[in-house]
Amino acid sequence: MSTNPGRSVRRSAFLAVSVSAEGPVTKIAVAGELDASTAASLADAVACAVRDPGAERVRFHLAHLTFLDSAGIRCLLECRTTAEAAGRPIELTDPSAEVLDVLAITGLLEVFGLADRLPGPPSGLRPSAGRRPGRYQPKEHGQVVAEAVAIRQAARETRKWAERTSLSRSLPVPPGAQLARRSGEPSSPL
Repeated sequence: MSTNPGRSVRRSAFLAVSVSAEGPVTKIAVAGELDASTAASLADAVACAVRDPGAERVRFHLAHLTFLDSAGIRCLLECRTTAEAAGRPIELTDPSAEVLDVLAITGLLEVFGLADRLPGPPSGLRPSAGRRPGRYQPKEHGQVVAEAVAIRQAARETRKWAERTSLSRSLPVPPGAQLARRSGEPSSPL
């Protein structure tokens, strides 16, 4: 696939990648969902784009990227590494609110040069699409840890209750779990 002078489009079930040359800039428009099943399409497009001798920069247009998970983040970071290794800096433009949220939560806004482009508080501190405004409040680290400890304790108590009731004896138990109980070892890591 050549990005000069024409245009190339790659489509999968959940991701469309369009590559075009705009002078010394290679524009890669990404729409849909960037995850483990679609990341290869974007990685291939970037690998082809950085081989174009006319490209001095790679610009990702992310306005229509609706989903980004950890595999998608890894893909963006690998694309950045690939482009910069070829001497072509990247730029993310028009990221969707979902993308901004994910990059803010993961602390990658500065890595992609987006921290100074956001008006107001970082995206991770505001509700994203689908949440009702005014309901989302970030939690302090200590509060999150306390809630996790309480959840673990509730799980332990529930397990102990289930072991004491006749209901737990009537449920099928895997053979390995029965052996662990007979030898005095716990049947689950909780």
